[in-house]
Amino acid sequence: MKWRQSVLGVCLILAGGTASAAPCPKNGPEDLKAVYTHWLAAYHAKDLDGTMAIFSPDVVFQFQGAPDANWSDLKSSYKSEFASKEEGIWSPEFRSIEVSGDLAAAFSEWQFVVSENGRDQVKAHNNSIDLFRRDAACHWHITRSLNYPLKDK
Repeated sequence: MKWRQSVLGVCLILAGGTASAAPCPKNGPEDLKAVYTHWLAAYHAKDLDGTMAIFSPDVVFQFQGAPDANWSDLKSSYKSEFASKEEGIWSPEFRSIEVSGDLAAAFSEWQFVVSENGRDQVKAHNNSIDLFRRDAACHWHITRSLNYPLKDK
């Protein structure tokens, strides 16, 4: 019995919680889609803090062919992007969202569409795997994002 308490204690320490903390409510794919909906609204409003809220402070963002990015790198990138004149819309198509306790994985395909001269043009088309973890306040954050470009047909 003592070994179970020891294992539980180690797990709680690793998870950053305590035995007296209230558990987070059970979530499903729709809850993760709501997190993305908030991110999309913040991104399109060029709200830097709102855009960054989806990312864990220890996030590792990988895009094929580019160096890994951390939270500060992402913030700098979004700041530069928001200062540019290019306006576009990201739209996701979720292939699968799996939730298990305080961990989740979202498999999706994203397109960035820009209107130029009255025509919509796809500027970016990516596959993405985002790994989420809930914090002590039960908010979901991306801890790892794996992305690679797709070629349009």
